[in-house]
Amino acid sequence: MNLEKIKWAKDDNAIYFSPLGLKVTLKRSENYFLCSWDNFKIIQVHTKETLQNEFAALFENDLDNAWYFDRECFLLEDLIDYLIETVCFDRVTNENMSIQLIKEGEK
Repeated sequence: MNLEKIKWAKDDNAIYFSPLGLKVTLKRSENYFLCSWDNFKIIQVHTKETLQNEFAALFENDLDNAWYFDRECFLLEDLIDYLIETVCFDRVTNENMSIQLIKEGEK
């Protein structure tokens, strides 16, 4: 599935994905990321913490885990922090994974 075909809208409490017919309820205080793998065959919504808990190997300090965005090289944890700090909603892709900030948490 191509992400351009997935439309999403958000309000204060949820993100709605169509045509998937999916509603994800969100906590106001958290930053949320749309994560996908294998050309959008797998799509998940994560906070930084849930992504770290489920996929710890992605956060290893290893150049094999390097992400290139905005003419800079990042490790995933640094990239996530950069997206949060700059409130950047761009989708970033590395090999078979994409990540995109979709909701900024309340400060």
